[in-house]
Formats: sequence, structure tokens, C-alpha cells
Amino acid sequence: HQNREVAFEKIVEAVNPPRALNHSPLFQITFDVQNQPDGHLSLGACTLTPITPEVVHSKFDLSVTVNTDRKNSNVQWVWNPAILDRETVSSWAKSFTHTLSEITKTDARAIEQLTTVDTELEFDWIQRQQRNSRPLEMGHWLSAFDRCADQHPDKIAVRFRASSLSYSELRRRALRIAGNLVALGIRPGDRVVVLKERDTDLLVSLIAVHYAGASYIRSHSDGSTIRIPSGDSVVSCSDCRRVGGPGK
Repeated sequence: HQNREVAFEKIVEAVNPPRALNHSPLFQITFDVQNQPDGHLSLGACTLTPITPEVVHSKFDLSVTVNTDRKNSNVQWVWNPAILDRETVSSWAKSFTHTLSEITKTDARAIEQLTTVDTELEFDWIQRQQRNSRPLEMGHWLSAFDRCADQHPDKIAVRFRASSLSYSELRRRALRIAGNLVALGIRPGDRVVVLKERDTDLLVSLIAVHYAGASYIRSHSDGSTIRIPSGDSVVSCSDCRRVGGPGK
């Protein structure tokens, strides 16, 4: 809000991005809150009734509008079907609702300690990704990461608060943990539940699981629970100590 008095047209003029008639020049996602009370309109003996127009086309890739008054609130999600599908937007809406619920539970937690995804929704999303994924996709992703590490070894790859890791440090630590995972018995195709708070080490752990050929299910270290399918392994990736086993 520091420069909110600057007109949007001035910003567009200064940035001078490529223009297109069907594309907003600076942003493609909007979030706004409509909390102004409805006014009572009258025109002599005429009765005026507000009309809510039907949304036929999305002007942006995604628009989220919160309409609230003294009695109730609702959230309207409008998206570009050429980019997003209903299932994806529905999962975002559920996560948004879950996050608001988490915020109202207590004011004693920092924002990064809030869970943004319900555990059941997270589990369903992981299951869906595993059903739809192709065997070579993960290899392609790791190859791209390795190329970045080779080309930019000293560039910062991840930063969280005062902690940061370069690409070479991130890869070196991930490979070390991946070796430990393999030594613990993790094999390609296995699923590993990662017990780790949100920080740079979490990313190290997730990449390590992929280097080991497995896929991850992230749990939370705040005591919340997640449903673990039978046959999965539970590993604390902070020190690669097995804390559970198949079916536990």
C-alpha cells in the first residue's frame, strides 16, 4: 500500500509491457473484497431492484471476489477455462476456506505455522497426481534441476528468513539424504511421508525423496495427522531416521 496513490495507468506507462487486447498487461490474478453496504435507491414512485449480471467470460486468468455484509459472506471464483479447470479451482477454494478456518482458531500462531491444505484434501491431491503422472516426468524435473546446479552452482536456490542455500549446496545435501533413504530401504516407486516444518530443510528433504526415486507425502510437525496408506514408509527427513514402517 506504500504507493497506492499512483494511478494504475501511470504504472502501465512506466513499465511499458507488451500489449494484447485479450491479456491484462501487468497481472492475471485479482483478489478483492466488496464490503460496501447496499444502498437503498428510490426514484419517486419507482421501485428499484439490483440486478446481478451473469458472468459469461473471465477478464483474467483468475478472479476471486469476497462479498460480505452484516448477515453473510460469499466468495466468487471466476477463471479462464483455457488455463484452469474446475477441479483445480475447487481445490483452491477448499484450501482458502481451510486457511480462514485456521486463522479463526487462534491468534497465537505465526502465519507460516498455519496449514493451508486440509490433510484429507492433501491426500486426495497426492493420490490424483500419482494416478495422472507419467514415469519419466520426475526424471525430467531432476534433470532440469541438475542443469541449473551445474550452470549456476553459486546462485541462491532457496531462501527462508535468514537461511539460504545455493544450488550446489541444495543438491549436495539432497543427494546425501537420498543416499541415507536408499540405505534405509527406500526403493523407486515407494512413498515417503516427510515430517518437517516449513523451512529450507523441507525443500532439501523433498528433493532427496525424488533423488531416491520415491514420491513424498508431506505431513506437518505440529501434531496434526495425515492418513497414511498401507505399505507406505514414514521417515523423518531432518536426520533420515526411520520413525515408522510399512502399514504404520
